[in-house]
Amino acid sequence: MANFSIRVGATFDLDEVPTRISALHGTEQVLLQNMDTGEVELHVRRTLLDAFREGRIAATENGIEPLKNMEWDRPLEDLTTEVKKELLRRKHYVNAVYSGNQVFKVSELKVAILDAASEIIDENPPSVSSVRRWISRYRASGNSIRSLIPRKDQRGSRKFKQSPRMLELIRDSIEEAYQRTPAATIKTMETLLAAKISRANSFLDETEQLKIPSRRTLFRFLHRVEVHDRVRMREGKVTADRKLRVTRAVTPVKDILERIEMDHTPLDLFLIDDRTWLPLGRPTLTVALDCYSRMILGYYLSYGGTSAAAVLATLRHAILPKESAVPVIPSLSVNNTWPCYGLMDCLVLDNGLEFLGTDLERVALDFGISLQLCPTRVPQFKGRVERVLKTINYSFAHQLPGTSMARMEKRGDYDPQKHALLTLSEFKHVFEKWLLDDYGQTIHRGIGTTPYAKWLEGMRRRQPMLPPSNAVLRKRIGKSLDRSLRHDGLWLFGIRYSSDLLTTILRVHGRGVRVRVVYDPEDMEAVEVWPPHEQESITVPAVDVEYARGLTLYQHQCLAEILRERGQSAENPLALMNARIELAESIEDLMKSRKQRNRKLAARLNGKTSSHPDREFNSEKTSTKRHPEKLSTTASDDAPQGKYSLIHSVERKRLGQ
Repeated sequence: MANFSIRVGATFDLDEVPTRISALHGTEQVLLQNMDTGEVELHVRRTLLDAFREGRIAATENGIEPLKNMEWDRPLEDLTTEVKKELLRRKHYVNAVYSGNQVFKVSELKVAILDAASEIIDENPPSVSSVRRWISRYRASGNSIRSLIPRKDQRGSRKFKQSPRMLELIRDSIEEAYQRTPAATIKTMETLLAAKISRANSFLDETEQLKIPSRRTLFRFLHRVEVHDRVRMREGKVTADRKLRVTRAVTPVKDILERIEMDHTPLDLFLIDDRTWLPLGRPTLTVALDCYSRMILGYYLSYGGTSAAAVLATLRHAILPKESAVPVIPSLSVNNTWPCYGLMDCLVLDNGLEFLGTDLERVALDFGISLQLCPTRVPQFKGRVERVLKTINYSFAHQLPGTSMARMEKRGDYDPQKHALLTLSEFKHVFEKWLLDDYGQTIHRGIGTTPYAKWLEGMRRRQPMLPPSNAVLRKRIGKSLDRSLRHDGLWLFGIRYSSDLLTTILRVHGRGVRVRVVYDPEDMEAVEVWPPHEQESITVPAVDVEYARGLTLYQHQCLAEILRERGQSAENPLALMNARIELAESIEDLMKSRKQRNRKLAARLNGKTSSHPDREFNSEKTSTKRHPEKLSTTASDDAPQGKYSLIHSVERKRLGQ
């Protein structure tokens, strides 16, 4: 590495232009020559020094390219102890022999070298030719000590002796082995390579036949492959990019509710039924996180997996002011309130199907929320919510009885279903206690304070905005469909909705007019109907209110499937009531099943969510007096036939199987 000096003959790049100092006039004027065009220009010394300070000058090696390749450009502290010792030894001999431009005879050099060796007690002094070579490099570099660093690391050839065709076959064999299995061994690669060479040799002359390289050559080639390429071949490009990247600065956020990130995760915890005490499975947690304060703005728990309904329920919970947690566990009190609420500016989502529907787009348009979709399979674009979901599982769920841990191999002999202890309502209480009194009060490294304090700080600058009323929120946040208005009202999933208010719409627009219907999948008792060109919606109840009250859409679909299989009509009250009784009995059987997936399905049929943790599906004609054995927690037979075979049929249709 050359040093910069204002002297005649010095070469450097000035604004990336090769330049040479041709002459010095006095102490201030410098004549520069453009080495590409030969043009000369007079400069002032101070101008060059200012250019160096601004980073516009980079010294070069006076055209001696080999020196640049051989010199050590890294800091000298990075040298090993052995190399440093050899560097000081060489410097000692050069200083002892070389002083200026004088030339020594061989006899004089031998004497000088022996004298220098005696000073440092060197039993193996260098030869005259070695010292001359060191002096030559030292002078050519402008007396730079770096020219004396021994570069043993550059000795020998770094190139493979195999032909380009052979190297291509080796790389193809390695890639093919890793495509078959990430645990591919060198033996598998060697077998694939031998087959490829055999095929290639069948098209070559005897004088051009390829020889199978040794296993050591394969090891050497594999070692030369970059780490990114090795990970890419084993685990795929997405994983390689994720593992071998430097995290960039996150998107700056200046206020609360400016950027909200939403995502799902299966909760690493088994919950139990509060009546049978049997484990129901792991619910799915959906979280909306405020990126400024890192406080959780809202959440939703259900056994139905990821869905548009879960997204809308989380959004509803995030916007509304939070009520105090229901003290299900008497000895556990929540000390802090939940201050987070309000309409957000931007909602950041991934490309899951539940986020891509028109329902969320409609709600966002109604409330002025901007939707931002992240690139596919690039979770770091919403890394804050990804990190908080990991915190919830690792720092909270993994510490509770019944945790499933992150991976099955980490459980050991621990049986999470046997140790499961919390019901959904109890978990909701414990979770909000942890969220407000632990996570919210712990200093977050990313923001330098606690999430709770950061939110309150943000509220001093920006007061959260709410919709005009809770009724407006209910009318606008929900799933929507377009339906034709008929003389008998509206039909939605086989449920009839009618009201005198619909008569006005018929008189104005006539039969068959298309209206927008907004419904809540968790309660099909009533829907919101938006007439054409009207500013307000109207609430239309179900004709059979007793049937639809508290009924979830999934429960209704199961009942409709039962009637469809029986060839009966949903308008027959007796058939409908019998179907309700059959579904209630099926849920009881599923709840006592030995198979956890059946009990989880029963929890979904019961409509258990964080909004309704204690909800139970029942029928007025179904009672524990009629079926006293239902109270027993003894597991029943699990063959998916008989009473609840239709339930499995509905679930398979829902999953598209």
